[in-house]
Amino acid sequence: MPPALLRATFAETKRLVDMDLDDLADLRNRTAAEQVKFFQEQRLLAPTSMFKCHCGSERELKSVDAEGTDCKWKCPVKACRSTKSYRLKSWFSNAKLSLVKALKYSYMWCMKQGNQKVRAREFRISKQTAVDWDNFHREGCCRWMLANQQGVKIGGPGKVVEVDEMQYKRKKHGVGRKTSTSDVWVMGGVERGSQRIFLVIVKDRTKQTLQSVIERYVKKGTTVITDAHVSYTGLSEKGYTHKVVNHKYHFVKPTDVLTHTQSQESIWQKVSRRFLLRLP
Repeated sequence: MPPALLRATFAETKRLVDMDLDDLADLRNRTAAEQVKFFQEQRLLAPTSMFKCHCGSERELKSVDAEGTDCKWKCPVKACRSTKSYRLKSWFSNAKLSLVKALKYSYMWCMKQGNQKVRAREFRISKQTAVDWDNFHREGCCRWMLANQQGVKIGGPGKVVEVDEMQYKRKKHGVGRKTSTSDVWVMGGVERGSQRIFLVIVKDRTKQTLQSVIERYVKKGTTVITDAHVSYTGLSEKGYTHKVVNHKYHFVKPTDVLTHTQSQESIWQKVSRRFLLRLP
C-alpha cells in the first residue's frame, strides 16, 4: 500500500473501501484537474503545498491540452514556468496508466476480480505489465505489513496460532552460486479463523530469537502449533499451550488432525520470495 494511503484517516480509508466500479466510471468523465483534486482529497496524491516552486511561487494545476485530459503543476511566473508532475511521491509515480485506470486496477486486485489475463485484456496492457502491477501490489502489502505490525498481537485464550520459519536464499548481485551467508530467515504466524498474520525477518533460529518473536506477536494463553525444531522447546512454560507436529515424519499429526501448520505453509506460497529479499 502507498504511504499516502497509510496516512489516511479511518473515515477517508472507509470512503475509498466503499467505492465501487460505478464510482470509478464517474471519475472518468471528469477533467484531469478535477481527478487530481479528488485524489488529493483521498490523500492518494501529494498535497498542493508540496509543489511550491523553487522561485517561491505557488504552482498552479494547468491543463496541457484543450480537452483537459492531462495536466501538470506549473509555475505562474513567466520567467520560470517550471513544471512538476502531479504523480510525484505517490503510488502512481511510475505508472503509465491514467489515475482512474490505475485505481481501478488496484480495486480489482484487492477485490480479487479476474486474473492477470482478464485484467490485461480489460486495461489493454501486456500480460507482463499485468504481472508487474500484481507484483507491485504484493510488494506494497509486504512493506506495509512489516512496517505496521509492531505492537500488534494475534491469538489469545481459545485461539490457535500456527508458527513456522522459511529460509530464502539470494545470490550476490542476483547472479552466481547461492551461499549460506546470503540466507534470509523469515518467521511467520497465522491465527486460524481470522487469518491474521505476522511476518518477521530474523537473524537466526536460536531459541532466544524465535521465542522472543512469539512473545512479541502472540498473546499469552494461545495454543501455538510449531514443528519439532528444538528452539520451540519450553513454550509451555511461557504461558502457551504448545503442540508439535514433526515434519520429518508427517505434516499433519496422525493422532490429532488439527495439529498441523498447513495454514502457515499456504502463507509462504502467497508471499513471494522475490519481495521479501528486496525488503530492508
